[in-house]
Amino acid sequence: MKIALINGSPKVQGSASGSLLEDLQASFPAGAEPVGISLHRAAIEEDTLGKIQQADALVISCPLYVDGLPGH
Repeated sequence: MKIALINGSPKVQGSASGSLLEDLQASFPAGAEPVGISLHRAAIEEDTLGKIQQADALVISCPLYVDGLPGH
């Protein structure tokens, strides 16, 4: 099973969202295939969309800014 781990933080490195996704991977069952995806740009590339479409499950982690997702 492919699991897309989508990091929606605008930070390229050192984000709490990314750390949470890394910690979550430790609890995945054997045979799970995590696919890391970072969305810190305004546009999503075609290959990234393909990875998301091929995933069996999506896990989205992003910071909360005034009760809304990041605007980027």
